[in-house]
Parts: sequence; C-alpha cells; structure tokens
Amino acid sequence: KTKSKCEDDSVVPAEDLSTALYDSIEDCCLYGLSWLSKGACFSASGMDSTGLGSNKYYIDFVNEKCAKDCVGVAPCGELAQQWNILYNTEDDCCADLSWIPKKDLRVTRQMSDPEEVHRQRCPFEPPKHIAF
Repeated sequence: KTKSKCEDDSVVPAEDLSTALYDSIEDCCLYGLSWLSKGACFSASGMDSTGLGSNKYYIDFVNEKCAKDCVGVAPCGELAQQWNILYNTEDDCCADLSWIPKKDLRVTRQMSDPEEVHRQRCPFEPPKHIAF
C-alpha cells in the first residue's frame, strides 16, 4: 500500500522497504487501509468498483441529501466511506435530516436536466432572473 491505495508490488515495486505487503487487495484494504470502505479502497486502487456498494443509504452531508451506496446514476452517490452510517431505506436516512423538507432529500428519481439537478441540490437559491 502506498499513498492511500493498494498497488501490486510486482507491477509497481514499493520504494520504501518498510511498506507492508499483503497477499491480496482484499487484505490490503482490510488491514492496511481500514479507514476506507472496501469499495472506496478498490476504487482508489484502480480496481473495478461496480457492485461493491451495499445498496443502502447514507447521508451526503455536502449536498444535504441521502445517497445510495453504489456506483452509477441517481440514486447512487459515491461509495460510502467506513465512517458513514448506513440505512436500510431512504426514509430511514431522511429521518436523520429532519430539518430539511423531505422533497429536498429525495434522490431516487433520475434527473437528466442539469438545471433541475442544480435546483434539487440548492433548493433555497433565489431565482436568477428577477425583474424590478
């Protein structure tokens, strides 16, 4: 492991001889980068992270939304991190963001219009075109 990712020592030899070596990427992620989720470690290490998410929900505090722990289009967010609390349902996740109206928390519908995505992420932004 180097620079918070796992690398194959036979392809990218470790420059520091004190670098821990593991038998597999799974062991490297589990024991060497335990602060990352398995999916995040695989992704950072250049491995295919498709299917590694739990498909549960977690709070995306940056966007103040509930996101799904999976890779792909909405409702998937990024892969959850080790410190994220995972919820079985979107409703359970939304319950812990009680100060935000539920309509602003939902990510289950796909939005292809960039303006609509922006409005959903920034619901309290004043209108851009106001005539005085």
